[in-house]
Amino acid sequence: MRHALRWTVLGALLLAAAPAFASSVFLNGVQVDGLANQKVSNATVTFDAQGNVHIDAPGIEVKTMGGGQAQPANAIPAAAMPPARPSKHYFLVPQQAVVGMSGYDIDVFINGTWVTRFRGAEEANPIDVSKYVVGGANKVLFTARKTKGERKSFSPEHTFTVMVGEGTAGGDQVIIDNPLLTFKRAANEADDVTEEYNFTGR
Repeated sequence: MRHALRWTVLGALLLAAAPAFASSVFLNGVQVDGLANQKVSNATVTFDAQGNVHIDAPGIEVKTMGGGQAQPANAIPAAAMPPARPSKHYFLVPQQAVVGMSGYDIDVFINGTWVTRFRGAEEANPIDVSKYVVGGANKVLFTARKTKGERKSFSPEHTFTVMVGEGTAGGDQVIIDNPLLTFKRAANEADDVTEEYNFTGR
């Protein structure tokens, strides 16, 4: 009977102590277990000996909501944060060896958005596409389609290229400081082609 009582008391003590081993999250010293859909930038994260997570984020004020739930007062919900805008300017620069000879039209998509169609039969100017670019990873999709009708050339020298680059615009001129990628088709090619490229916006 004594042994049974001893084990019962010991079990109760272990159950009472169990919450002490459960890890918690603290933001600037305030416990914020259960906090969701928040993003905290410029923070230092520390794990203590009990497995608790301590987040030190200067400039973040933590307040207690109704029901005792803590929440950063000036943090921005992750879902509401807009994509970071790059500080550089980005351009599409089309160039044909001889206008109309490549026999291709080229569509350009940036991050899933259609931007423009460069027609092989027309001379085109550079386009500022900075508004489609985000800071970090970007995707550019080129779709080149052979135009209908009689082919004017079969020469590999009659090329149609579209370059993406960082640069500046002044007056009627665009200066590319940092070429990033180039898509090219030539008159001796006949297939429709779709190619995707990646670059980092900054």
